[in-house]
Amino acid sequence: MTDKRRRILQAASVTLANKGFHGTTMGEIAQQADMAAGTLYLYFKDKQTLLLETLENNLELIADACFKQHRLGVSLEQQFTQIWQALFQYLIAHPDTLHGWELSRHVTDKSQLAHLIKRRQQLFLPLAAMLEAGLAAQQLKPLPVEVLGAIGIESCAALARRHIEGSFILNDAMIATAANASWQAIANQ
Repeated sequence: MTDKRRRILQAASVTLANKGFHGTTMGEIAQQADMAAGTLYLYFKDKQTLLLETLENNLELIADACFKQHRLGVSLEQQFTQIWQALFQYLIAHPDTLHGWELSRHVTDKSQLAHLIKRRQQLFLPLAAMLEAGLAAQQLKPLPVEVLGAIGIESCAALARRHIEGSFILNDAMIATAANASWQAIANQ
Protein backbone atom coordinates (compact mmCIF):
# COMPACT_ATOMS: atom_id res chain seq x y z
CA MET A 1 0.00 0.00 0.00
CA THR A 2 1.36 3.42 -0.91
CA ASP A 3 2.01 6.04 1.73
CA LYS A 4 -0.63 8.37 0.25
CA ARG A 5 -3.25 5.62 0.21
CA ARG A 6 -2.40 4.77 3.84
CA ARG A 7 -2.70 8.46 4.81
CA ILE A 8 -6.07 8.71 3.09
CA LEU A 9 -7.38 5.60 4.85
CA GLN A 10 -6.15 6.84 8.25
CA ALA A 11 -7.69 10.25 7.64
CA ALA A 12 -10.96 8.67 6.50
CA SER A 13 -11.05 6.43 9.55
CA VAL A 14 -10.67 9.38 11.93
CA THR A 15 -12.95 11.78 10.07
CA LEU A 16 -15.73 9.26 9.43
CA ALA A 17 -15.60 8.10 13.06
CA ASN A 18 -15.85 11.68 14.33
CA LYS A 19 -18.36 13.13 11.89
CA GLY A 20 -20.27 10.13 10.56
CA PHE A 21 -20.71 9.06 6.97
CA HIS A 22 -23.22 11.74 5.94
CA GLY A 23 -21.47 14.45 7.97
CA THR A 24 -18.12 13.91 6.26
CA THR A 25 -17.06 15.31 2.92
CA MET A 26 -14.24 14.12 0.74
CA GLY A 27 -12.73 17.60 1.20
CA GLU A 28 -12.60 17.12 4.99
CA ILE A 29 -10.92 13.76 4.56
CA ALA A 30 -8.41 15.35 2.18
CA GLN A 31 -7.75 18.12 4.69
CA GLN A 32 -7.20 15.56 7.47
CA ALA A 33 -4.79 13.69 5.14
CA ASP A 34 -3.04 16.99 4.32
CA MET A 35 -3.58 16.75 0.58
CA ALA A 36 -5.74 18.23 -2.14
CA ALA A 37 -9.29 16.89 -2.48
CA GLY A 38 -8.64 15.95 -6.09
CA THR A 39 -5.90 13.60 -4.94
CA LEU A 40 -8.47 11.45 -3.12
CA TYR A 41 -10.30 10.85 -6.38
CA LEU A 42 -7.13 9.45 -7.91
CA TYR A 43 -7.35 6.64 -5.34
CA PHE A 44 -11.11 6.33 -4.65
CA LYS A 45 -13.95 7.01 -7.06
CA ASP A 46 -16.35 8.17 -4.33
CA LYS A 47 -17.00 8.32 -0.60
CA GLN A 48 -18.80 4.95 -0.58
CA THR A 49 -15.74 3.23 -2.10
CA LEU A 50 -13.47 4.99 0.40
CA LEU A 51 -15.75 3.90 3.26
CA LEU A 52 -15.63 0.28 2.13
CA GLU A 53 -11.84 0.24 1.87
CA THR A 54 -11.49 2.08 5.20
CA LEU A 55 -13.64 -0.54 6.92
CA GLU A 56 -11.63 -3.36 5.36
CA ASN A 57 -8.35 -1.69 6.33
CA ASN A 58 -9.57 -1.26 9.92
CA LEU A 59 -10.51 -4.94 10.07
CA GLU A 60 -7.01 -5.84 8.93
CA LEU A 61 -5.44 -3.60 11.57
CA ILE A 62 -7.64 -5.07 14.31
CA ALA A 63 -6.90 -8.65 13.25
CA ASP A 64 -3.16 -7.91 13.12
CA ALA A 65 -3.32 -6.54 16.66
CA CYS A 66 -5.30 -9.52 17.93
CA PHE A 67 -3.04 -12.18 16.48
CA LYS A 68 0.37 -10.49 16.50
CA GLN A 69 1.38 -12.11 19.78
CA HIS A 70 -1.01 -15.06 19.63
CA ARG A 71 0.81 -18.10 20.98
CA LEU A 72 -0.09 -21.65 20.16
CA GLY A 73 0.89 -24.33 22.61
CA VAL A 74 -0.80 -22.67 25.57
CA SER A 75 -4.22 -23.53 26.90
CA LEU A 76 -7.34 -22.50 25.02
CA GLU A 77 -8.23 -20.17 27.87
CA GLN A 78 -4.81 -18.48 27.69
CA GLN A 79 -5.10 -18.07 23.91
CA PHE A 80 -8.59 -16.58 24.26
CA THR A 81 -7.49 -14.20 27.02
CA GLN A 82 -4.47 -13.12 25.00
CA ILE A 83 -6.63 -12.29 21.97
CA TRP A 84 -9.28 -10.56 24.11
CA GLN A 85 -6.77 -8.35 25.91
CA ALA A 86 -4.88 -7.51 22.71
CA LEU A 87 -8.16 -6.46 21.09
CA PHE A 88 -9.13 -4.31 24.08
CA GLN A 89 -5.76 -2.56 24.17
CA TYR A 90 -5.82 -1.93 20.41
CA LEU A 91 -9.36 -0.53 20.45
CA ILE A 92 -8.74 1.91 23.28
CA ALA A 93 -5.51 3.05 21.59
CA HIS A 94 -7.28 3.42 18.21
CA PRO A 95 -10.89 4.42 18.96
CA ASP A 96 -11.53 5.47 15.36
CA THR A 97 -11.33 1.83 14.25
CA LEU A 98 -14.01 0.89 16.77
CA HIS A 99 -16.30 3.78 15.92
CA GLY A 100 -15.56 3.33 12.26
CA TRP A 101 -16.91 -0.21 12.20
CA GLU A 102 -20.31 1.15 13.22
CA LEU A 103 -20.30 2.93 9.86
CA SER A 104 -20.68 -0.41 8.09
CA ARG A 105 -24.43 0.21 8.17
CA HIS A 106 -23.79 2.80 5.44
CA VAL A 107 -22.53 0.13 3.06
CA THR A 108 -25.70 -0.11 1.00
CA ASP A 109 -24.58 -2.54 -1.68
CA LYS A 110 -25.38 -6.08 -0.50
CA SER A 111 -22.44 -7.61 -2.38
CA GLN A 112 -20.04 -5.11 -0.79
CA LEU A 113 -21.45 -5.91 2.65
CA ALA A 114 -21.10 -9.64 1.91
CA HIS A 115 -17.49 -8.97 0.88
CA LEU A 116 -16.80 -7.23 4.22
CA ILE A 117 -18.33 -10.10 6.17
CA LYS A 118 -16.31 -12.65 4.19
CA ARG A 119 -13.14 -10.60 4.73
CA ARG A 120 -13.81 -10.45 8.47
CA GLN A 121 -14.23 -14.23 8.52
CA GLN A 122 -10.92 -14.66 6.67
CA LEU A 123 -9.03 -12.29 8.94
CA PHE A 124 -10.38 -13.91 12.10
CA LEU A 125 -9.85 -17.48 10.92
CA PRO A 126 -7.32 -18.11 13.73
CA LEU A 127 -10.02 -17.28 16.27
CA ALA A 128 -12.56 -19.50 14.51
CA ALA A 129 -10.03 -22.36 14.38
CA MET A 130 -9.31 -21.92 18.07
CA LEU A 131 -13.02 -21.99 18.89
CA GLU A 132 -13.54 -25.04 16.66
CA ALA A 133 -10.75 -26.83 18.53
CA GLY A 134 -12.39 -25.88 21.82
CA LEU A 135 -15.71 -27.28 20.63
CA ALA A 136 -14.06 -30.51 19.46
CA ALA A 137 -12.41 -30.89 22.88
CA GLN A 138 -15.75 -30.07 24.56
CA GLN A 139 -14.11 -27.14 26.36
CA LEU A 140 -16.68 -24.69 25.01
CA LYS A 141 -20.45 -24.48 25.22
CA PRO A 142 -22.05 -26.34 22.29
CA LEU A 143 -22.92 -23.28 20.23
CA PRO A 144 -21.99 -22.27 16.68
CA VAL A 145 -18.54 -20.67 16.39
CA GLU A 146 -20.12 -17.37 15.31
CA VAL A 147 -22.20 -17.28 18.49
CA LEU A 148 -19.23 -18.13 20.68
CA GLY A 149 -17.25 -15.35 19.02
CA ALA A 150 -20.06 -12.86 19.50
CA ILE A 151 -20.47 -13.73 23.17
CA GLY A 152 -16.78 -13.96 23.95
CA ILE A 153 -15.15 -11.31 21.79
CA GLU A 154 -17.80 -8.74 20.95
CA SER A 155 -18.18 -8.07 24.67
CA CYS A 156 -14.61 -6.75 24.45
CA ALA A 157 -15.61 -4.17 21.85
CA ALA A 158 -18.61 -3.10 23.93
CA LEU A 159 -16.45 -2.63 27.03
CA ALA A 160 -13.78 -0.77 25.03
CA ARG A 161 -16.48 1.56 23.65
CA ARG A 162 -17.72 2.36 27.17
CA HIS A 163 -14.13 2.83 28.40
CA ILE A 164 -13.40 5.24 25.51
CA GLU A 165 -16.62 7.19 26.17
CA GLY A 166 -15.62 7.54 29.81
CA SER A 167 -18.69 5.69 31.14
CA PHE A 168 -16.16 3.81 33.25
CA ILE A 169 -12.43 3.30 33.16
CA LEU A 170 -11.01 -0.20 33.41
CA ASN A 171 -7.64 -0.68 35.05
CA ASP A 172 -5.39 -3.66 34.24
CA ALA A 173 -6.91 -5.86 36.93
CA MET A 174 -10.44 -5.10 35.73
CA ILE A 175 -9.44 -5.80 32.12
CA ALA A 176 -8.05 -9.20 33.15
CA THR A 177 -11.23 -9.94 35.13
CA ALA A 178 -13.43 -8.88 32.20
CA ALA A 179 -11.45 -11.12 29.83
CA ASN A 180 -11.89 -13.98 32.29
CA ALA A 181 -15.64 -13.29 32.53
CA SER A 182 -15.88 -13.40 28.74
CA TRP A 183 -14.05 -16.72 28.76
CA GLN A 184 -16.38 -18.06 31.47
CA ALA A 185 -19.36 -17.07 29.33
CA ILE A 186 -18.29 -19.48 26.57
CA ALA A 187 -16.41 -22.13 28.54
CA ASN A 188 -18.15 -25.45 29.09
CA GLN A 189 -18.04 -25.63 32.88
